[in-house]
Amino acid sequence: MDQCIENQIDIVHLGISANQVSELVARKIIEARLRGVACIATSGDEGGPVRFPGVVPGVLCVSAVGRLGEFPAETRHALTGTPELVGPAGIFATNFSGSGPQLGVCAPGVAIISSIPGGGLAARDGSAIAAAHVVGFASLVLGHHPLFRGVYASRSEQRVNALFELIRGSAARPVFDPTRVGAGLPDFRAVAGLGASDVDAWNKTMQNFGVLAGAKQGVGERFVLAGIPPADSVGAMALMQLHAAGLV
Repeated sequence: MDQCIENQIDIVHLGISANQVSELVARKIIEARLRGVACIATSGDEGGPVRFPGVVPGVLCVSAVGRLGEFPAETRHALTGTPELVGPAGIFATNFSGSGPQLGVCAPGVAIISSIPGGGLAARDGSAIAAAHVVGFASLVLGHHPLFRGVYASRSEQRVNALFELIRGSAARPVFDPTRVGAGLPDFRAVAGLGASDVDAWNKTMQNFGVLAGAKQGVGERFVLAGIPPADSVGAMALMQLHAAGLV
C-alpha cells in the first residue's frame, strides 16, 4: 500500500482475504483512500460474512455471480450456485462469496477463463476474479468520465467517493438480496454523465477485441482443452463474460 500511495496509483485490486483483521493493513487502506487511491476488494471465497479487507470502511467490496448455461452442467462450476438466488436472466449469487451489508457490487466470478501456472488456460471461480472485473470497469470510468478530467482531476478522497458512487449508481441487482450482490452488476452504458460516444467507442473496441481473439491461431483449441464446450468457444471469453453480465 505504501508503494501504491508513493507511486500515485489510481486503483488497487485487493484480491486477498483473511478471517482476521490486520490493524496495520486497515490503516494503510484508509490512508490510501484519503490520498485518492481507490481500493476494490474481494468479499472472500469461504462463504459466510465478508472477510477482511472487504470490511474496511471506504473499500468497494465485490462478490461473485455466475450465469446458468455458461458452463457444462456436470462441472464443479454448477455447484457454486445458490438455487433460491437465481435471477430472471439466469444470473445467480454464489455460495462461496462473502455476504453482508459491506458488499458494494457484484461481477462475473464463475467459470472465468484465466491463464494458469505453467501455461495454458483454465476455467476458474472466485470473488477475486469478480473484483478484477470491477477494477477494469472502474479504470474505464476514471479514464472516460468528464468528472475526472474536471472537478475530480486531482487525487483525493472525494474523487474515490465519486468513482464508487458512479459504479454503484450504474448497477442493477440480478437477484433481490443486496447482502449477496450489493447494488448489483455495474453497467457501463448506465454510468451517469457518460456520453453516447464514450459507450459506442467502448463497444467497438470490445467487438474488435473479439474479432482479433477469435482469429488468433489455436485459441479455440485451448478453450476446448480448458473444458469449455465448442458452442461457447467464441475466442473472446472475457468479452462474452462481460457482455453476459451486462458490463458491456
